Amino acid sequence: MPVPTRIVAVPHRFISGEGGALVRGMNGEANIPPGRKVRSSDFGVNGLPTLLSNAETFSQLAIAARVGPARYATVGTAGLIPHPTTGAPGVAWVAAGSTRKLAHLRADPTIAVVVRAGWRWTAVEGRAELIGPDDPHPRSTASG
Repeated sequence: MPVPTRIVAVPHRFISGEGGALVRGMNGEANIPPGRKVRSSDFGVNGLPTLLSNAETFSQLAIAARVGPARYATVGTAGLIPHPTTGAPGVAWVAAGSTRKLAHLRADPTIAVVVRAGWRWTAVEGRAELIGPDDPHPRSTASG
């Protein structure tokens, strides 16, 4: 189904990206925040409910659709480090938040790591090896 689309140019300045400023600019008003909080979902472009989002947010929807809700819920921070028992290069992943993420990983130890540099993205998916106080690695010599 075709959707009417319109591109509106706004001044290149930090304040122009604020949601209220965007809606005002698209309504032909000054491209500045309205001074009081107005939810675009209640009153947006042409007075109609308006969804404001950005390309990065929509790209996350594609990732969630690809890996599924359980793996997407295991969002964390990743970095390259030597493997704790073999010394081989590896990706360390640290989950923030609830133990629900660990429950998902124990049930299906597969993760997807997405890396972004500017507008370039890449994803790597593979098996996870859990090593920690509740998931001791068989080759680990650390006590604790």
